[in-house]
Amino acid sequence: MKIIKKSRYSLAVAGEQGVHEAFINLLADTEITMALSGCPTIVELNRSILIEFKG
Repeated sequence: MKIIKKSRYSLAVAGEQGVHEAFINLLADTEITMALSGCPTIVELNRSILIEFKG
């Protein structure tokens, strides 16, 4: 849901380029988070590093 809101705000503020930049930023944040968790590639992801979110 937050991704949809962010892309809508980006579209309203900066048009197509804003949405493009928002998704580039999301990708960069995901890559950093994966590297910090010890899984720098998608192949290395597994359930052992996941935490269940209840809320």
